[in-house]
Amino acid sequence: MGSERRDVRGEYSKGFAFTNSTLNPHIRLPTSHFLIEWGVKVARVKKVPLRKCVGCQEMKAKRELIRVVRTPEGNIELDLTGKRAGRGAYICPNARCFDAAVHARRLAKALQCNIGQEVLLRVREAIEGRELGIQTAGPGAKSP
Repeated sequence: MGSERRDVRGEYSKGFAFTNSTLNPHIRLPTSHFLIEWGVKVARVKKVPLRKCVGCQEMKAKRELIRVVRTPEGNIELDLTGKRAGRGAYICPNARCFDAAVHARRLAKALQCNIGQEVLLRVREAIEGRELGIQTAGPGAKSP
């Protein structure tokens, strides 16, 4: 009795959630974790992970963005798998966002290091290659 909580209406509501009050506020339905215990299949909504592009500053789905990572050795690389160790920043796969991120120094700030021009050119070429639909070499790349 001590672990149960009373809701506003005075009913014991352990494991139950009230429905929309427009129909009947006194009808109680079990929550999803109780339905699963009872063997009822419940469709769960998956959360889509969101990340902010350092170029355009828009929140987008993680799969739509490219991760630029500073590895523990200090190298700047594109992470096509999204699992490489190191400090990362996400950017849209177009040159306009990359240019905006470099111009405003948001990419260097996100990676917490100074980035040389040759590295920026190499990353830009890889992003332009992905923009054109060319698969760049990486851990997840498949060779023909």
